[in-house]
Amino acid sequence: TEAKKSLYTFWMDTSDGQMVLLSIVEEPCMNPAFARFHPTENTLYTCTESIAEEGAIDSWKVDPKSGRLSKLGSCKAGGTSTCYITLDKACRNMLVVNYWNGTIGVFGIDKASGSVSAMRSMFDPNNGKPMKAQAKKHVNHSNNDSGSQKERQSDPHSHAVVLDPFFGCIAYVPDLGMDLIRQFRYDSE
Repeated sequence: TEAKKSLYTFWMDTSDGQMVLLSIVEEPCMNPAFARFHPTENTLYTCTESIAEEGAIDSWKVDPKSGRLSKLGSCKAGGTSTCYITLDKACRNMLVVNYWNGTIGVFGIDKASGSVSAMRSMFDPNNGKPMKAQAKKHVNHSNNDSGSQKERQSDPHSHAVVLDPFFGCIAYVPDLGMDLIRQFRYDSE
């Protein structure tokens, strides 16, 4: 069932784990599948997940007292079923993964506003070839039967991007479709 509202903010009492609803985003926000909070600014990043249309990365300013989210902006994610966001060590760039077509994008972050700016780089593991699996044909991958496995394994499906914790210059990207972990040299420039 589709949710009437997409983003809720809560305050959590760390002494007992009790959560109190602070605010609800009233404007439409299609299926925010993943969120990443900026480590030094009151900014939240979310990505939309849909196999039918290109994903988006939304930037939100977070009011630290009320928890209210105000949209700073949105940009296209360069792929479909956008599912994961990582910020580099300097919080200068955002690395984004699009599950359905397996692409990995690097986007700049505007230092003044915190919003996401234009795409700086894109890696396409399918080298521009069309995907074999069709979004129109629904396959229940939860069954994990031979038919759904065959369809899932016919295309690359990147589903996360993690930078090494020491230097932040090696990006690891697991791929469910190809059953491998890609390793990239990441350069923030």
